[in-house]
This record gives sequence, structure tokens and C-alpha cells, in this order.
Amino acid sequence: MTMITKNQAVCMFYCEEYTPENIKQLETKLEQVLDLVLCYNKDPTDPVLISRKKLFSNPFKYHEYHDQISEAATASEDTEPLLPSLSMAKEFLNEVFVNEDAMNSLYSRKIVTMSEIQAVISPFTTLFNEKSSLGFAFSRENHTIIGYCRKSLTSGDNETRARLLQKMVNKLIARSLVDRVYLSPCSSANQEIGNRDLESIFNISEIEGAVGTKQDMISYIGMVGNVSLVALDFAGLTTNVNDLEQLLLEMPNIKNIIIDELTQKHSVKILSRKQLLDDQEINLFDCRTNCVQRSL
Repeated sequence: MTMITKNQAVCMFYCEEYTPENIKQLETKLEQVLDLVLCYNKDPTDPVLISRKKLFSNPFKYHEYHDQISEAATASEDTEPLLPSLSMAKEFLNEVFVNEDAMNSLYSRKIVTMSEIQAVISPFTTLFNEKSSLGFAFSRENHTIIGYCRKSLTSGDNETRARLLQKMVNKLIARSLVDRVYLSPCSSANQEIGNRDLESIFNISEIEGAVGTKQDMISYIGMVGNVSLVALDFAGLTTNVNDLEQLLLEMPNIKNIIIDELTQKHSVKILSRKQLLDDQEINLFDCRTNCVQRSL
């Protein structure tokens, strides 16, 4: 929804150019219209004049304009959020924060952090209440965010394996706002990615939030647009550098690989495709010395 101030609405209603002189003249003209108020129904770009009694009789249908966007109604703790879905939240953010000159006096040029952007939208939605600014940043990209969890070949029983995998999946969902999570329940870090899970008998449906195995993930990536792939530490994805390079060459829509090491090193690495293939950052995956407890 396009956000309109009262000054803009006045000029639009009288079909006049949005200038300081016109704003002053038209506001005076509007004040002379007794017992009527400028408001809108569903579309803020379509201002109408109605009586104040009519406005007060149905405040959920008609909405007054405000002098500044920050004065608009905000969601309080005891009311439903104004932006209940991710698509609505993205539309809101795309209206408030633009990457080019908006040619509109409501906007000012400014460098903002993801934390500042998150603070702006937080009063209007509960979608990001439990998300870090990093996870929020992932959701702002026009990428499908895919999480991947790998559990090493160990002697533990399936119940323990499922419990640890569930913890890893929960981390990816909570911290990275992933759209989907895939698993390799029994594979080594050095195993070729294309050969994982070919004969897996582990029941993926036991893991809440997981949608398939590594084989399912490869098929899905081949069907969607740009992808950012998230894993818990480097070895959580692979330590086979040559095989990872081949995967990136075969799947050009993998644009970023994001390594979450918050538990071990309190850091997150976002590696672009260029960094991995051209700048040799892919060698960071040649790292496994001992087992890492990704479920902690």
C-alpha cells in the first residue's frame, strides 16, 4: 500500500501540484468546508471528503490521513498486527525503503543498517520478533533461503539422531528465516553431495520443519530462481572442496553460501558466488579436524 501524508492527499484531492504554496492554500480551503474530513477507504491515493459523523460511525472503513508517516496507526500489544504475512511485510518495506531517488519529499537519502530497518517494521508485525538482524536481512533478499543440516555417520540410535537433527533445523528456522530445510541424516563431511542420501532409510517426516533430503534439495534448487544456501559451520555442508566447486558450476542460481558459526565462534560468514569461485574463499571448506556439535 502506498503511504500518503495529509498534505499530499489535499493536493491530490484538488488535482493540484504538490508544492508548499499549494499545500498552504488548499489546507485553508479545506478548513472552510465545515464538518467534513479528508480520508480514504481502501486506497490512500484516492482521497474523499465525508462528514465527521460518518467517519466516526465506521472507523474501520474510513481512515484519516496523518501529517507524517510516523504518526500512522501502529500495532499495540493487545491488537492484531497490521502486517500479519511476510508478503505484506515485504510490500511495506519496499514502500518505506527504496534503492533509488523516490522524487518525493517524504523520503530522504540515508544509509541504514538492517537493525534500523527491523526497528521500523517491528511495531507493525510480529513476524520478526524472534529473529536476529542477520535472519531479517536474509528475508529482505530476493532469494529463496534454503537451510541444510548434515548429521555424521555415528553409532547413535535413530531417536538420538532425530533429536539432534531437530535441534539443528530449529536453529536454521529461528536464526536465518529459511524458506525450506533439507537434511542428510547419515553422511560424512567429505562425501560427494550428489551421492548423499541415495539409500537413506531415515524417516524425514520425524523432523518438524524439514521437507526432504539432499537429493530433494538439488532437485528443488534446479527449479527455482536465485538461492542462498545456509549451513551450520563449513563441515555442516561439506569439506570436499572440489565437489562443492562442481556443484556451484552446475547450479549457477546458488548466489550465496551462508555459514552460521554463532555457537562455535559467534560469527556468520556470507560468501558470494564470486568469492567462492574467483577469490578462492571456497578453500575455507577444507577445514575438518574433529567433530563439531552443531546441535548445541
